[in-house]
Amino acid sequence: MTAPENVLRHVTSDVRDGVLMLDVDSAWVRTGGVTYHLVVDDLDEITVDGSGEVAADAASGDRVAITVRGSGHVEVAHVTAPDVTVTVAGSGDVSLAGRADHQRVLITGSGTYAAEAMTSRTADVDVAGSGCAELDASEALTVAIAGSGSVTHTGQAVVTARVQGSGTVVDR
Repeated sequence: MTAPENVLRHVTSDVRDGVLMLDVDSAWVRTGGVTYHLVVDDLDEITVDGSGEVAADAASGDRVAITVRGSGHVEVAHVTAPDVTVTVAGSGDVSLAGRADHQRVLITGSGTYAAEAMTSRTADVDVAGSGCAELDASEALTVAIAGSGSVTHTGQAVVTARVQGSGTVVDR
């Protein structure tokens, strides 16, 4: 971990139910950034609350779950899992590459899901607000948009879409 000396004493780490929890008293984050460098055997869940940033080389498992609440950013270079679930609540963004049988994406707010390099057979995407998602699905894609959001997809998926508002579904 690297951080300014005056911030270090305000950094906490804890393991709860097998989950590593890293936190900084929010009043001290503004005075200097904190960087964690972690090496883990298995990474199948990432959650960012607030404005944190996570860059991971790989994530895998039976199910990979990524959640961003706030303005955070998550980027994973290589995901391998039968099931990938991504939730973005707020203005955050998630960028993934890799392979999954199924992707499940929920965006509430103005968040972004950039996953055209994440191939999958099927996907379900729900956008509530002005968020946008870009992904690949080869067999089936179900989209629900409420608001001005957009879903752009590649692949040959049969698309079922329900749009309420000015949202768009684009086949690229």
